[in-house]
Amino acid sequence: MSPRIPAPVVPEDVASRRRETDPVPVRRRTGRAGKLVVACILDEFSFTSFEGEADLVPLTMEYWRAELTAAQPDLLLVESAWRGHRQTWWNTVHRFGPELEGILRWCRERGVPTAFWNKEDPVHFNTFLTTAGHFDAVFTTDLDCVPRYKRELGHSNVHFLPFAAQPVHSNPVEAFERVQGCAFAGAYYARYPERLADLRELSSELSADGRRFDIYDRNLGRGNADYAFPEEYKRFIVGGALTPDLLDIPYKGYTVNLNLNSVKQSQSMFARRVFELLASNTLVVSNFSRGLRLMFGDLVVATDSGTQMRRRLEQIEAHSNGNERMRAMALRKVLREHTYAERLSFVAQHAGVTLPPAEVERPLLIVPHAPGRDEEAVRGLLASWTRQSWIDWVLAVLVEDDADAAAVEAAADDDRVVAVQSADGLAALARSRGCTALGTLEPQDWYGPHYLEDLVLTLRWADVDAVGHREHYAVPEGGGAPVRREPRTAWTPCDGLPLHRSLVRLDPAAEAAVSGVLTEATAPAGLAVSALEYCAGGAHAPAALLEPVSALPLDQGLGLDEIRRHADALVFEESSDDLPVLDLDMLFEGMTTFDALTMTWEDGEARLTSRMEAGRHQYWINPHVRPLDAELLGRTEPLYLDVGVGLDVMLVAYWLDSAGGRIGHAMIPARQFVEVTIPDDAVAMRWGLRVSGSGSAVIHRVVNGPFVAPPVPLLVRSPDVLVTNIYPSYGNLYRNGFVHSRLRRYLEAGRRLETVTLGTAHQPEFREFEDVDVAVLRPADLSATLATGEARSLTVHCLLPETWDVLKTAPSLPPTTVWIHGFEIQPWWRRRFNYTSEEELEAAKDLSETRLTMWREIFESSPEDMHFVFVSQWFAETVFEDVGVRLPDHRWSIIHNPIDADVFPYREKTAQHRLRVLSIRPYHSRVYANDLSVAAVLELKDEPWFDEMEFTFLGDGPLFEETLAPLRGLPNVSIRRGFLTHEQIAREHAVHGVLLVPTRSDTQGVSRDEAMSSGLVPVTSAVAAVPEFVDEECTFLAPPEDHHGLADALRALHRDPERYLGMSRAAAERVRAQSGADHVVAEEMAASFGRTAS
Repeated sequence: MSPRIPAPVVPEDVASRRRETDPVPVRRRTGRAGKLVVACILDEFSFTSFEGEADLVPLTMEYWRAELTAAQPDLLLVESAWRGHRQTWWNTVHRFGPELEGILRWCRERGVPTAFWNKEDPVHFNTFLTTAGHFDAVFTTDLDCVPRYKRELGHSNVHFLPFAAQPVHSNPVEAFERVQGCAFAGAYYARYPERLADLRELSSELSADGRRFDIYDRNLGRGNADYAFPEEYKRFIVGGALTPDLLDIPYKGYTVNLNLNSVKQSQSMFARRVFELLASNTLVVSNFSRGLRLMFGDLVVATDSGTQMRRRLEQIEAHSNGNERMRAMALRKVLREHTYAERLSFVAQHAGVTLPPAEVERPLLIVPHAPGRDEEAVRGLLASWTRQSWIDWVLAVLVEDDADAAAVEAAADDDRVVAVQSADGLAALARSRGCTALGTLEPQDWYGPHYLEDLVLTLRWADVDAVGHREHYAVPEGGGAPVRREPRTAWTPCDGLPLHRSLVRLDPAAEAAVSGVLTEATAPAGLAVSALEYCAGGAHAPAALLEPVSALPLDQGLGLDEIRRHADALVFEESSDDLPVLDLDMLFEGMTTFDALTMTWEDGEARLTSRMEAGRHQYWINPHVRPLDAELLGRTEPLYLDVGVGLDVMLVAYWLDSAGGRIGHAMIPARQFVEVTIPDDAVAMRWGLRVSGSGSAVIHRVVNGPFVAPPVPLLVRSPDVLVTNIYPSYGNLYRNGFVHSRLRRYLEAGRRLETVTLGTAHQPEFREFEDVDVAVLRPADLSATLATGEARSLTVHCLLPETWDVLKTAPSLPPTTVWIHGFEIQPWWRRRFNYTSEEELEAAKDLSETRLTMWREIFESSPEDMHFVFVSQWFAETVFEDVGVRLPDHRWSIIHNPIDADVFPYREKTAQHRLRVLSIRPYHSRVYANDLSVAAVLELKDEPWFDEMEFTFLGDGPLFEETLAPLRGLPNVSIRRGFLTHEQIAREHAVHGVLLVPTRSDTQGVSRDEAMSSGLVPVTSAVAAVPEFVDEECTFLAPPEDHHGLADALRALHRDPERYLGMSRAAAERVRAQSGADHVVAEEMAASFGRTAS
């Protein structure tokens, strides 16, 4: 007997915070689809979401014909439902049984458009594909499934339709005195290990240092171990099993909510909870999701790193009023683009329903005339008002005579601004312009660029007569920073809103209402909005003082129209015809009719037809036994069943022993790449099919090889694309960290880049590192991305053959900047020290020749607007010498790697710091000369003052233990293995005074320069480009391969503290002058983006 499911559990301390206010009524069915009758098969969540937008008629399996006849619907909407409304379609929609077939036939006979929405894509694309194929229009939450549907269904009426918010249930009205903490209202899913790891990582940080983190367990008391939170979370569980009417407790009862996505790699699919929380005016933190980052940018804190999440929250809180401002921006975006009114209108329109025009939302704003009115302030108001984000408005300025009227309209130069000489003319103006709301403006007040949009969007969902700013900011009488007035009244019902910071809903037929505005000081009862985007007396306040009421400088993600345009343009690119395939004649030889199944042939392809009832399945086994060659036994074979839509079919391989008995089988689902292992003891096999339900489909081919999925173009968040070979991750901080440092500076300068690395996975993969999104694409995906034309510029770091193959075959490229760093171009003789055997050397020579051949091709054939950047003069000259081709001067530049003095600040050293020696190096190559550092320390250990010194060795790599083994046991040598962040490195710089950094080759030496910025004195090698960056005024330069010279430098520093102090200051000064990020980043951005095509 299953355990009793308890009633909803709510913590008393949160419930007691509920505000005693009247509910705010919400408008229903006011969108373009609001008058429609929509027959539907929807799960509970979706039914509740769409219910407020049309007259929904839920169909049942038993009485659908009577329900349709009575309703006479305008549209049929079916989703990928598992249970249906009130459990009436339990596990049947994807089977496409006779009931759904009959519903569609009824609609088709009467010309009722039909729409199918798969909200389970991409995971359940195949599950619902056959069902989707019977509808007029198909919608998907995963934009990358759009071209797949187009290909399988044979039509292009396929569109992107994400989740949304329903203001009836999710709106910003404040219901609680919010708890300062984070809530998670959701479930524990043992089957999603990555999601569980994210929960552990984020919850640990959210609950650290006494911070409140509460869990509302959706499955509380259900007794299923797969859905039960482990013991470590029990202390956080405060409630659960909440009914829909109680969800406002976690959603609105806390300042922050945690969201967890199970689907993270989709470019558009993420949890619907995000929309609901943002519409509830709640700040959202979440694990990473590519789709979430694309759609909402920085409006949601989305990362898999607890440390990064905390850093982002602290950055938000560092802004005055930051949390409130960020929530307002997210709320605005949801109300503007992401409501179910918008979704249903979009579905109906693309399914073929004729809809009325969108409701006009055109406010009339009035600047009253008063004795002594400041006309200069009026002109300032007119100039700023045209920057409103809501552009459909009329502004009436009351004036005394024709001269004043002409002056106003000349100053505005905008036909939306009208001068009116009498109050009586306002009603006629409102009627002629079709105005739907009105308010007044006070020229001495500041109206933010989103002031009007916030009010209009609120009137769109709130069924109230007026909306406005009760809680607000105001400049004090004597001037100074604005102060908050009437706190705790935002997003609450209220009476008597001042008209000069409100909008009143207007009935155009009631002309008296217009003229009455000038005689009334306040608006009727309504809803107070947030305190932002308005400041009383702030018209002349400097921007810095108005910051607390303004939008934050955050990336708000892509607009819905941008994403839909990208999705609509996607087409399915067929895989190569050269793929190895199995002979269909052999697979299905002798299979013509079996029970309710038949097979016919069409142009060499097999059409399979079934007359079975829905819910039934049948195995059809080929009678022919196929012997297996001995070399196949134990082998893993890749297989892909390419079959059209119309029937649920799988290919089956049966393994037989020597007596013909079955010893196993393998299932190959349709349209999924699988690997099948042939048993060692099998001697023969038979092929077969598993067929479910009724229908007909064509089997195009069975691919027997590594099936290559069609390319997927990247939906770019930024038109500036960067391609590099590797990029740092939270588990490996040293993978091209210098590239990441650049991107962080670009971000600070307002330039976000779309970051791409190339990989070999079956499909694109996405991740995030310190607010930089990283897409791991196949070369074909990068080609497809460039082919969309969405890239405005292309920056390449570490150009490798697979990247060059993409670039040289692209029909066209945006202006491209290639940064050359060293390893990707230098021949074997520049890195002779890395090869310890003749075999390694010979392999290096072969690779070098291939590499140099590629670079000769690049220098000779690359387009004119491909520009090359080297980090040092020495490096550029050696490259031209090695490649044998010199670029024209206008096609290359010298730009150093930037050193960020903010991250590595100079702190004056003391004489004692000269005795504290630091080494921070990778240990994956001999180029870093870590063995020379070890030898130098060993040479010094017999010096009488050696014990005064302190040595710290930090780093990681395969050579770490072997290289540092001789130093273990020395009491003044500390060895710590691991990667360090920039912040951790800066802390090491602060307590050390010398950097021991020999090298065998360096095109610049970023880690050395970072240490110099912090005031450390480098002890390094006079090789390659090093002397171009340092001299003996700030650095000790030892001869190549000379550990004695390194030891002598440390002796000199021990001997002469005054010399050390002077060199420390000189090091910091020199690196700032030659490689300081403040000027180098400007050079970089000019090189990479200054040439962007118009």
